[in-house]
Amino acid sequence: MNRSFLSIKGMNVVAYGEANTVLGSLDNVVVHPEDFRVLGYIVRSGWGLMGYKYHLVLAADVNKIGILCTINDNRCLLSIDDVIMVNSIMESIGYLLGKPIVTTKKQKLGRCGDLVLDTSYHQVRAIIPISLLRKKHALPAGSITAITKKAITIKYTASASTSGEAQQLSLVKEG
Repeated sequence: MNRSFLSIKGMNVVAYGEANTVLGSLDNVVVHPEDFRVLGYIVRSGWGLMGYKYHLVLAADVNKIGILCTINDNRCLLSIDDVIMVNSIMESIGYLLGKPIVTTKKQKLGRCGDLVLDTSYHQVRAIIPISLLRKKHALPAGSITAITKKAITIKYTASASTSGEAQQLSLVKEG
């Protein structure tokens, strides 16, 4: 099922069988830079004077993303610092949202405004750049050649400069 990340950002996270106990809300997504698998989701909890706490729930521990994000158990919330692979990815590439998107010929296409996620298989299907000069369109994940701390690079094609290799993906709408 393809969903826009922005449509699930802020979604309440609950443990399976405990829908009345909110553990936090989805805040961000951690993507493997080589094969675009969703490794996990960042969950934000707490507020007020104590500030926010951030945890990671691995994609394998997510039962379902529907109206709520249901995880196997509240023990699935991990400290981000304790997950070595995720921590190294976050240090090397950071988050995708807001990152500049450029072609292999250094043409700027805008910034990553959203991700299209397959929430059943935990895979990034496309990125959606935002730019004041271009319409919103989806760039297929297969067109990404590199993700670095500075930018997301996509293959240059003649259509990338005009239509951005627009791809139609069916997205599940909220509600």
